[in-house]
Amino acid sequence: YNSSRYTIVDDMDQFKSSDRLQFSALDFGLGVKGRLAIDFDGILRLYSLNHTTKNWEVSWMPKLVRCRVQGLCGENGICFYKPHPTCTCPLGFQLKDSIEWSQGCKPEFDIVCNKAEVNFIKLPRADFYKNDLNYQTKISFESCESICRSDYNCHGFWI
Repeated sequence: YNSSRYTIVDDMDQFKSSDRLQFSALDFGLGVKGRLAIDFDGILRLYSLNHTTKNWEVSWMPKLVRCRVQGLCGENGICFYKPHPTCTCPLGFQLKDSIEWSQGCKPEFDIVCNKAEVNFIKLPRADFYKNDLNYQTKISFESCESICRSDYNCHGFWI
């Protein structure tokens, strides 16, 4: 998440990336036009042009756990299965848009500068991707809380 990678889709619709991920489209070969896209749901898909219908069709997509898709529930959103992926918000937050979950959650309170007025709550098995400002190993909840209170940009932590 915090580094750059490059990807190549060659004339044979073979996908190769700098992190050594490789795959071929279902219809790979010369003459097939393909395009690689990160779609609205955050999932990478390889499309091939169907010459008969003139439509783009999915020829590859990763097998994945939907709740692990970054951004599926938007900023501050929490994904869980019920039995399909469903988005909710942590205590004190509400969905920005009840129909378009990827918009995330907004606080039901004013964010204060005085961290002494802030209470931190534990959210077991939750991780908010791409929000790591600092990383430390073997540190207690109380120590993380103290570090976060001293940093204006810190709105929470994960241990």
